[in-house]
Amino acid sequence: MYSKKIKMPELQSNKDNTFSLLKKFEYKNITVPKGYKTNGADVPRIFWFFFPPFAPERLNAIVVHDYLCEKASKNLDEFADTKRFKLEIKKANNTFREMLLQNKNSFVNRTACNCVELYWSFRFLLNNRRYR
Repeated sequence: MYSKKIKMPELQSNKDNTFSLLKKFEYKNITVPKGYKTNGADVPRIFWFFFPPFAPERLNAIVVHDYLCEKASKNLDEFADTKRFKLEIKKANNTFREMLLQNKNSFVNRTACNCVELYWSFRFLLNNRRYR
């Protein structure tokens, strides 16, 4: 299904436990700007053995997902219809899945994708009033 490897972003580690992009990073029609900061994957420490937050082979998908989610969240007040916000998050999750499975279609990566989608489902459910 997925054959072409996705390039990896050029990142610099920061003192505040984040990474900054040294060059813009592009994937399909998405451009993450130079200087964008990510904290890696938000994974509970107990699961770091299976899915470390800064695993190099997953950072491309993590950077794009973080960027798309942050962009959607910043635009939340501008969206007249919160369905658009949900669609933007779904796009971010689908892109994450596509990139992660293109990097390596493994049980761990598929599980990570499912966990991300489950997280956003619960977040929408718990914040239902805000996202209506």
